[in-house]
Amino acid sequence: MANQEFTRAISTELMSVLKPLGFRKRRLTFTRDRDGIVQMIALQKSTSSTDAVVKVTANAGLWLSELAPIRAGIPDNPDIWSAHWQMRVGHLSPEKSDLWWSVGNDDDATAVGAELGRRILRYVLPEMERLSSREAVVQLWRSGAAPGLTTVQRDRYLAKLLGPDG
Repeated sequence: MANQEFTRAISTELMSVLKPLGFRKRRLTFTRDRDGIVQMIALQKSTSSTDAVVKVTANAGLWLSELAPIRAGIPDNPDIWSAHWQMRVGHLSPEKSDLWWSVGNDDDATAVGAELGRRILRYVLPEMERLSSREAVVQLWRSGAAPGLTTVQRDRYLAKLLGPDG
């Protein structure tokens, strides 16, 4: 039960940072829409978490509604795992590596939530804002970069955005 309580405390701390910026929360994912580009921050728990200790990181993603798959005539909802740009908070931070935090008590949970909030404000949101236009995403993909995508996915998305003359 401590695992869930720690996750809730981290999530609450993040919400206190993100809600004033227009983010909404659903489960462990925080989202806001920027003219058809949904910005997402999602907590991820490690499979090595136990009942007593939760290991977490945060993923950032951009989801372009224009590229949403349509099934039975209904566009998919934004999801961090199907984001069109995706990076972990650690890769956007000065460490430029995958960062995970272990939480084993209430104080740690509050501290980790605050630390993630600081990193999101300082490193993640500026990058997401920089990429929060269709043109910025197209330019990124044309450069050859496509965090969170394969080359095939990037090329397919570019073709869809740019049309046959792209």
